[in-house]
Amino acid sequence: MIVYHRTHAADEILAGGFRNAEGHYMTSDLQSGVWVADHPLDENEGADGDRVLAVEVPRRCSPTTSGPTRTTKARRRAGSGSSSPEC
Repeated sequence: MIVYHRTHAADEILAGGFRNAEGHYMTSDLQSGVWVADHPLDENEGADGDRVLAVEVPRRCSPTTSGPTRTTKARRRAGSGSSSPEC
């Protein structure tokens, strides 16, 4: 499965990997994790950044659907999926 992440920090992510972040992400609740979608999101869908990373994720490591669904059911939070050590 390929997921997408829009960011201003593409070079840093490519060099050191994703890091968990915290924010409200279109909700009143504090959320944490790395937010990805099944298609490249834009500003109208709440994403911010000048580059989009495409990440291939093995099905067994598929992120769980969670978080805002106002714009799409595609919004997912990485880190909430499989507990497999390879993920």
